[in-house]
Amino acid sequence: MSDYLSIANSPIMWLSCFPLVLLVLCQAVLYTRRAFATAVKMGISKSDCVKAFRAGMISAIGPSVAVFIMMVGLMSAVGSPVSWMRLSVMGAAAGEMINAGLGAQAVGSALGAADFGIRAYAAALWGMSLFSVAWIVVLVFIPQMNKVQVKVEKYDKNLMTLISTASMLGIMSYMTMENCLTGLPMIVACVSASLCMVGLSRTVKKLPWLREYHMGIAMIVGIVCAPVCAWLIGG
Repeated sequence: MSDYLSIANSPIMWLSCFPLVLLVLCQAVLYTRRAFATAVKMGISKSDCVKAFRAGMISAIGPSVAVFIMMVGLMSAVGSPVSWMRLSVMGAAAGEMINAGLGAQAVGSALGAADFGIRAYAAALWGMSLFSVAWIVVLVFIPQMNKVQVKVEKYDKNLMTLISTASMLGIMSYMTMENCLTGLPMIVACVSASLCMVGLSRTVKKLPWLREYHMGIAMIVGIVCAPVCAWLIGG
């Protein structure tokens, strides 16, 4: 196992992974600049843009903490450079772990197993990489999706909004229930974050500046309550 880790964390792997991370950083800067420039053309003030940017940044803290925790486990399995690169692009640490495991399983091994060597490591990286191929299908069908949207909006302008909202609610509800079924700590995280969100939503009426932070605060409350519940159960 130590042989593959020496390769996984070698300077050549850092050099190989860094260009893609740099590309992601450049994209973030370019998209932000383009968003601010487009907002000006649409008559949106710079102060509103800054508020929206700050709200999004704060709301991203909760998911980022979860990704960072999963990243630690991924680093121990496939090394720091690849973990850094993959999570910079995908951001789905749990999915990356699963696909790396499937790749290792294809050659008769498993992540963290005693027989997990260079061959299994290469298969794990292939599993993670092939996971991204599915996004090419999405890219190919985007023009067709736009045509469908135009036709639907001609029939009813509000129909696409209803479909998008229903889809988002369905996805979020499924993911919430799936996590809640894993144990009491997850249920506590969901309930505590939901109650916090409801309470903050009411407080926003008196403290409008809190509107930018209430989602991020609710996420942090859920993240804190879950391990506290697990600790109490364990104790």
